Amino acid sequence: MNGLLILTALLCFFSIYGLSDGFLVSLKSNELTVNGNCKIEDGRITLNDNQCSFLSTVLDKGEYRVKMDYKSEGNVSINIFSSKYVDENNVAGKSFAYSNLETSVMEQEFEVALDKRISDFEFYFSGSGVIEIKDISINYIGKYYNDNSICKILLVVFLILLVIINFSRKFRETLLDRNNFYIFALLIIIFVIVSLPVLGSNSLHNPPFQDLEYHLNRIQGLADAIRTEHFPIRIHSSEFGYYGQAESVFYPELFIIIPAVLRLSHMSIMNSYRIFELIINASTIIIAYISFKSIFRSKKVGLAGATLYTFSIYRLTALYVRAAVGEFCAMIFFPLLVWGIYEMFFGNEKKWWLSSIAMTCILQAHLISTELSAIVCVFFGIMHLPMLLKNKGRFISVIKAVTFFILLNLWWLIPFLDFSNTGIGISDLRVGIQEPMIKEIWKLFAVFYPLDAGNQMPFSVGLLLFMGGCSYLTLQFKNSFRNIPYNKQGLLLVCFVAVLFWGSTAYFPWNNSFAILKSIGSTLQFSWRMISIATVLLTIVCLLQINYLNKSKKINLVIGCVFVFSILLASPIIGRYQQAIPVVATKTYRANVDDDRYTLGGWYFPANTEIYYLYYEPGTVKSNQELEITNFKRRGSHLSFEFNNDAENNVLELPVLFYPGYEVKVNEKPVPIRISKNNLIELELNRSEGRITLDYVGKLSYIICDLISVISLVLLVSIIVKENKL
Repeated sequence: MNGLLILTALLCFFSIYGLSDGFLVSLKSNELTVNGNCKIEDGRITLNDNQCSFLSTVLDKGEYRVKMDYKSEGNVSINIFSSKYVDENNVAGKSFAYSNLETSVMEQEFEVALDKRISDFEFYFSGSGVIEIKDISINYIGKYYNDNSICKILLVVFLILLVIINFSRKFRETLLDRNNFYIFALLIIIFVIVSLPVLGSNSLHNPPFQDLEYHLNRIQGLADAIRTEHFPIRIHSSEFGYYGQAESVFYPELFIIIPAVLRLSHMSIMNSYRIFELIINASTIIIAYISFKSIFRSKKVGLAGATLYTFSIYRLTALYVRAAVGEFCAMIFFPLLVWGIYEMFFGNEKKWWLSSIAMTCILQAHLISTELSAIVCVFFGIMHLPMLLKNKGRFISVIKAVTFFILLNLWWLIPFLDFSNTGIGISDLRVGIQEPMIKEIWKLFAVFYPLDAGNQMPFSVGLLLFMGGCSYLTLQFKNSFRNIPYNKQGLLLVCFVAVLFWGSTAYFPWNNSFAILKSIGSTLQFSWRMISIATVLLTIVCLLQINYLNKSKKINLVIGCVFVFSILLASPIIGRYQQAIPVVATKTYRANVDDDRYTLGGWYFPANTEIYYLYYEPGTVKSNQELEITNFKRRGSHLSFEFNNDAENNVLELPVLFYPGYEVKVNEKPVPIRISKNNLIELELNRSEGRITLDYVGKLSYIICDLISVISLVLLVSIIVKENKL
C-alpha cells in the first residue's frame, strides 16, 4: 500500500514538475491585431500620420526584456505605454520605453521595470510608413515561477506524513487485512483514472462561454487580496482597475484559498488549478467512500458508492467541461450530508454535527448548491415529521444541526444579506429559469455527449445511475427485496428524483406558473443544476440494491461490473477531454483581473454601475475644483494621498466602488462619505491641505458575527471530541 501511495504521489509530481521556471511570451505575426487609425494586411501595418496600438497584455511587477523583430519602411516610432497607470501625482498614463524604428535596424530591445501589475501593457505605433512585425518576445529577467520548488516541497510533505502514519499501530494492522488492501488499491486506481485529464496535460481546457477563465480570475483576485487584505476578506480590491469587486461576499471562497495560496507562492495559475483539481478528486473519493461505507456498514458498498459517485457524469461535466468550481466543490460534501441525515433520522442522532459540517462546506463552496441541498433537507424533514415529533432526541438533533449551521456561517451570511439589502448582487426574481434548458428527455441519460457549451453541453445523469433507478422499481415485484429495511426510503428517493428530473427539463412550469416557482428558478439560474442532487440520491438508490446482494456470492461480480461500466460510460469525458475541448490556459497564462468580461454583467457591483465607463476610465481621484495631489499610493483596499485644496467646498470622487464598510479619514479624522453618480465613494473636502486615507474596515455587526462563528466552531469541535471519547 505504501508503494502504491508513493507511486501515485510521484505520478502527480511529474505531471506538474518539469516546465521552465522562466517567463517568456511571444507574439507571432499571424496573431497580430491592431486598434486605431491604421490598417493591417498580411502582417504589414500601414500608418499615414496616425497612431495605432496592439498587444495589450498583463504583466506583473518586475523587470522585463522586450525584444522586437521587425521590418520598417518610412518614419515609424514605437511607444510602450500604459494608459491606466496612475503615478504618485494622480496622473494617468506612463511611457516605459520609446524608440524610432529605423529602416536599417531589424531588431530593437528594451528593458522595462514595472513597480506594480500592469493590465494594459501596450505597443503604440505612430508616424507614416509601413512596418511588418515578425516577432515580439517579453522575457522576465530572473526566476518567475516556483512551480518546481513547490512541487518538491509538496512531495516531501506527503512522504513525511506517510512515514508518520506508518508509526500508527492501527494503520499497520489495517494494511495487514487483505480486503483493506484491495479496497485501498481500487480507490487509488479510481483516483488515477478520473484524474487522467489532469495528469496527462500541461494545459487547461474549456469550451468557449464556460467558466474556467472566470474562476482563474477569482483565484488570482483572491491571491492578491490575501496578500493585501485582512481576514475575513470581503472585497477583491485589486480587481477591475482597483475599483474593487465584492466577490468574496457573494461567491464563497473557502476552497479556492488552496489554489490562491499556491498562486501567492508564485506557482503558475495553471498548475495551481491543476493541483486543486487533483485535491478535489481525492477528497471526493475519500468522503464518498467513508460516507457510503458508514451508512451501509460495508466497505464493499462504500467502494461501489465511491465509484458510482466519482465517475458520475454530472460531476465530471462540472469538473472538466464547465469548470464549475463552486458546484464540483459542493458535490464533494453531498455524500457527507446524506450520511448526516441518515444518522439524525435512523442512526446515531448524536452525530447531528455531520449535517452541520456538510451544509457548512456546501455553503462555503456554492450558494446555489446550498439552496438545492436545503430543498432536499426540508423535503426529507417534512416526510418524516411525524417520526421526529414522536422521537424527542432526533427532533432536538435536527434543531442542533440547523442552529450550528447558521452560527458557523454567520460571519458570511450577515455581510451577504447586508450587501444584498443595499441592492448589490441582487438578481431579478421575475426572470425565472434561464436558457439553456433540457428539451430532449433522452439527454438526461445519454451515453455520448458533445463536450461543448450551451444546449450542446452534457446534461446527463449517466446511464448507469438511470438504469439503477429503473432496476430499483422493477425489484419491487420481488418480496424479499420489497421487505428489506429502508426500502420505503428508497422509493421515496426515486419519487423525489423523478420530480428533480422533471424540474430539470423545459417541461416544468418554472416560468409559466406561480410567482414562487419563478423566484426559485431565478435563484437557481439553470434548471439542470438539479441533476447534481439527483446524482447523489440515485447513487444511494443503487447502493440499496448492491447492499441487498452484500452477503451473496454475486457481490464481487456486481462491484466489478460497477467499476468497469462506470469507467466506460465516463470515458467520453475523461478520454476526449484534451482532444475535444479547446486549450484555454498554459503556464504563461495570466488572469486579467481588470478585464470587464469577468464582472458578470455587474452582478457584484452596486446597482446601475456604468461598468464600461469605469473600465476605460483610469483610477484617478477626481474633484469638482482644482486640487493638487501628491504621494498617491494604493495597496489593496488602502488608498492614501496628500492634497492642497484652494477651494472652500470641494467634492472628491475616489476611484473605489461604494460598498458597505469603507472608511475615509481626512487628517486622521473620519468623515461622512456618500455614493457618487457612478457608485463610487464621494466626500466633501473643506480643508486646505492635509492627508486623506481610505480603508475597508467592515462594520461592527460583521466583527460580532465573526466572533460568534469562531466561538461556535470551537464549541462544535469540543462537542465532537467529547462524543468520540465517549
